[in-house]
Amino acid sequence: MNSKRKGNKAEREVTKLFKEWTGFEFARVPSSGGLRWQRTSDTVGDILCSDKVHYLVFPFSVEVKNHKECDLHKIILSNKNNDFLDFWKQAQDDAKRGEKIPMLLARYNRMKSSEHYLAISITTYILIMHLIPLINPRLRIRIPGSQSVMVINSFDFFKSDYQQVLKALTDGKR
Repeated sequence: MNSKRKGNKAEREVTKLFKEWTGFEFARVPSSGGLRWQRTSDTVGDILCSDKVHYLVFPFSVEVKNHKECDLHKIILSNKNNDFLDFWKQAQDDAKRGEKIPMLLARYNRMKSSEHYLAISITTYILIMHLIPLINPRLRIRIPGSQSVMVINSFDFFKSDYQQVLKALTDGKR
């Protein structure tokens, strides 16, 4: 499968996960996030809430990646070519432009199709960690010169109650 089709398929799968989690419709951003060049702030990330009212409230800018292999080990080895950190930087940049919270869902070959590494900032994680029923291990990545990132299994994250997560994030912004 070519990388474009593989990425499109991953984004479609993630839209289904978000619909199941939130109860709202989601869609891929046209051109798979390729509207970045237009300086728009309402089409950030790779998927967005397509509900006419709730899209304004949905807190996340979601970046979706489906890659050949996982390179989380390169973070510790100080490898300058680190796809995961590059993906996180892209998620942060998009989220900032759209005034949203960055979220990265990265899936690698041989992972179950319904599971992803889900990355959010440590600040976001602290606000909602009591709502996520953690079954699997989590990983905190301290990035020099940047905010730490918490990486968890998406399976755990999507077991949380969306309305409670939304409320915790909304209350945390005050």
